[in-house]
Amino acid sequence: MFKEKTKTAVDGYSGGPVDHDLVQAALDFMVAIQPSSEDPDGGRKYAIALDEHAATIRNAESIFRAFGSSIEPLTLDAMQSVFYKVVKSPRYSVNPDSQSCVYTCLNRAWRGIGPWQG
Repeated sequence: MFKEKTKTAVDGYSGGPVDHDLVQAALDFMVAIQPSSEDPDGGRKYAIALDEHAATIRNAESIFRAFGSSIEPLTLDAMQSVFYKVVKSPRYSVNPDSQSCVYTCLNRAWRGIGPWQG
């Protein structure tokens, strides 16, 4: 499902600045718990994962917010540039489910940061 090392990194976040590795670990964790869109039992599995990993998910969302807040300058153009660089990166764009998950995670977390409307 996900590497325990990834979950441990996300669980260890307690606020403050974030680096590329931590953001990537948080995104990888969220992608790992997201069921395939082709899985007929995906909704049930996702609900279980949300409940089972609620604290880690909250940390991941805090990491995404810290990441969005750290973009300089905090303009819509700069934020969109960073957003699409991550969403379209080879790490996540090879799988539509992964790309959709990353898009949703960042878009939701960045809502209300600077000019981001989400």
